[in-house]
Amino acid sequence: MLIQKIMKEHETELKVSKNQETLLNQFYEITQHLNLIQDFDVLLETALDRLVGLSEADGGILCLYNSRATPDSWEYQMYNNFSTDDEEHTALMDTVIETFNKKEGLNLKQPHFAPQFNNIITFPLIMRNNILGVILLFSKHGSHYFSEKMFNLMNALCNQIVVIVENIRHTNLTKSHAIIREELSATSSYTNIIGKSEKIQEIFQVIEKIKDTPTTVLIEGPSGTGKELIARAIHYTSNRRNKKFIAQYCGALPETLLESELFGHVKGAFTGAAYDKKGLFEVADTGTFFLDEIADISLSTQAKLLRFLQEGEIKRVGSTKTTKVDVRVICATNVSLDERVKMGEFRLDLYYRLNVIKIKMPALKERKSDTPLLAIHFLDKYNKKMNKKTLGITDEAMKYLTNCGWPGNIRQLENEIERAVTLAENDSFRRCIQVHRAYRNA
Repeated sequence: MLIQKIMKEHETELKVSKNQETLLNQFYEITQHLNLIQDFDVLLETALDRLVGLSEADGGILCLYNSRATPDSWEYQMYNNFSTDDEEHTALMDTVIETFNKKEGLNLKQPHFAPQFNNIITFPLIMRNNILGVILLFSKHGSHYFSEKMFNLMNALCNQIVVIVENIRHTNLTKSHAIIREELSATSSYTNIIGKSEKIQEIFQVIEKIKDTPTTVLIEGPSGTGKELIARAIHYTSNRRNKKFIAQYCGALPETLLESELFGHVKGAFTGAAYDKKGLFEVADTGTFFLDEIADISLSTQAKLLRFLQEGEIKRVGSTKTTKVDVRVICATNVSLDERVKMGEFRLDLYYRLNVIKIKMPALKERKSDTPLLAIHFLDKYNKKMNKKTLGITDEAMKYLTNCGWPGNIRQLENEIERAVTLAENDSFRRCIQVHRAYRNA
């Protein structure tokens, strides 16, 4: 009788205590369940569903990783019993952005901007003082409002969820980076060229066919695509690999000096010619000579180059003597030689002589599948060079890198990764690689 009397007198308190115990058990069960999920998208969807269910909300929104490149956009945007077609969508997303900017949760009852809702509550997802996203829950049926205890419980659960989300994200990124590094370390005859895309594999097949021939090769492609790497790959996998590889950038010297560099000169051939000098073609005898930006040479030098390619002979500037040399010539240009011929700036006969085997280097945007390989390669390169420990590149940043137009191609990508590693904290994933906004839609 006494027990019954006590229970009757404290029925309300006991009921509240029982409800609190039930909620705490559900809290524990939810966190345990979420910790077992490995798929990132499933994790986010399940987390939002369980928050809506536990709070008895009518629906909710989960936004994660606000894109620095495109304002008011999110890498992940999940909805529960709500969609972008709802007329209140803009108002609710404005509330999400307000929470994100203030880093503070909101508890809005009968909000003036959306009076059809009884209650809207938001929670910033913060990790190490860095806001990663926002969760919004709403109630619009009957007279249901979120109690203060429920608000606090949801806030605590959101704090647990962000830890779980970051842990699995870290694990998944580590695994994906490990896979990329395995691909990078896979045995290949062309160790300095990184790429698994179809276009790069086709180039590898061409190299394999021509590497041991004396045939002239023309490599065309935009700046920064790795034309010299291809030339080196041809040489160092060929039967000339133990001979010299000489490279000359044709746009770096005036016409007279370029001819002297290529063909050599004799003493007194011009002012300052104090001694006989071998040209680079002689230096490269039995090896490979790489002429970079061949379109920049003058018509006069073009005529001398044509004679060399036809006869295999060079004549030093100021000399009447010819010398036979055995050199495999590889040329590169970042413009179309065919167009230069049409403009009268390049000899047609030389073009035909150079264009025996043409390798067309694709722009980076044409081989997007290679971007992650290149990005991780450069990340490891500059981590080692700077003695840094940047752990990796997040999905958001990697997607941006992959979809960027990269007008500067691989060279530009490398520069951006170097900048990111320089600015990143040690033991962190670089979430926001700062790519110049002018390139965003390139």
